[in-house]
Amino acid sequence: MRRTLHSGLTGFTLLEICLCLLILGVIFGVAIPLSASLFKSHPLEEQARSFQSLVNAAALASSESGYPYSFRFERKQIIHFAEDDTDNASNLVLAPNERYQIQLWPSERWQEPDGESWSIPPEGLILPLSIKWMEGDSWIALSISPLSGETLEMTYELH
Repeated sequence: MRRTLHSGLTGFTLLEICLCLLILGVIFGVAIPLSASLFKSHPLEEQARSFQSLVNAAALASSESGYPYSFRFERKQIIHFAEDDTDNASNLVLAPNERYQIQLWPSERWQEPDGESWSIPPEGLILPLSIKWMEGDSWIALSISPLSGETLEMTYELH
């Protein structure tokens, strides 16, 4: 409601301004928590990104050092090491409720890891690898390019 002041100016009443601020406060109070969940990443996405970072770092280190870098796939962890320096291995450990499967070339079936190895030689050409992390009904799978070591394809179903 607008009121005309004696000087000919118009404006909003204090009640109208307070009501608008209240409505905006309610909208933001509901929208912010809902939108925060859109930007929160799933733990499986974090595992996939961590593994991809390890692969990228290993490919770079292998080409610079001239030594192969290897990954050993165990049931609850992935061990990453330079073949000339196995004492300084790093581990990517899975959370208790996570599991993963691998698909190493030439096999076309997913299998539980049991000490399999995968290497990145200094020349850069690697065997194709796909890896799938799972937690409950959610999963995320990466296919690694044999030419570059980059992610060829990422598929997922997150709940």
